[in-house]
Amino acid sequence: MKNWLYIEPYTLLFKTDKECLLYNTLDGSKLIIPVNGKNRDLLYALAEQKCIAISDTLADHQTLSDIIALVQNTFNGDVIPIENDSCRPAVFKPIINNQRAFEKLDTYDWININSEVMNYLEEVFIYINGGKQNNLRNIKLFNQIHSYIESNLEIDSQLLAEFFKRVIDKQINRINILGGNIMSHAFLSDIIRIMREKAHIINFHFRFDEWKAEYKKVLESKFDELTIICPICLLMENPFNLDGLFNQKYAKKTKYIFIIQNEKEYKRYEEIVSNNPYVIKYRCLPLFNGSN
Repeated sequence: MKNWLYIEPYTLLFKTDKECLLYNTLDGSKLIIPVNGKNRDLLYALAEQKCIAISDTLADHQTLSDIIALVQNTFNGDVIPIENDSCRPAVFKPIINNQRAFEKLDTYDWININSEVMNYLEEVFIYINGGKQNNLRNIKLFNQIHSYIESNLEIDSQLLAEFFKRVIDKQINRINILGGNIMSHAFLSDIIRIMREKAHIINFHFRFDEWKAEYKKVLESKFDELTIICPICLLMENPFNLDGLFNQKYAKKTKYIFIIQNEKEYKRYEEIVSNNPYVIKYRCLPLFNGSN
């Protein structure tokens, strides 16, 4: 039997050739794990992927079992079983991505002195609310992309403000805002104001059927980038006026992620890209659905 070993989205993971540091942004605690030949591959995989598949035999190895116990006991991650044909859990996609070099730091004392670890945020993914239940019928599809969490809860804007108080203004390169219909968040204006103080780039993520033409005017001065997620299977099932998405004024600021699962969907994707001159920045993302 295999299991998912994952790092919580609120945990920052730094690595060098000799040590691995897990920093819990919720309570400010740190866990330092020496890197050696027995645990190197596991720690490096965790640093890159946040969630990895491990076999029972791998998990039973004493060295790796000790690491798993440390991660669990410090609330930095956990292990859950992999069900048959299950996809990688969406909730374990990295919400905080650290891209900067840990080698630049000389000591660990800076964590307890002034929370300088928060200055090493490069890119942040924040889910501010959940998606509609009836729009999440194809769970396998959405478990594999930055999209929606299945929840009706909204993020507390006050708690979010407290989190970002520890970040120097304009220290973060890019903040990605995701959710269901993010425009419905009661305190969206407050959230955007906080983000604008802390980041150089604000990137809004919408699924194509959540995007409305009137959002363009509302968001015109509030976002630097716009990402539209377009699962081709949903586009084919539910005819949609794509003209509302592709606009010359926003073409250079908009990126489209087209999700495909088979050759038929790939051909439809090619048609969309070929017939819409305003689609300048785009990516085709093939997804595994268990039968392809």
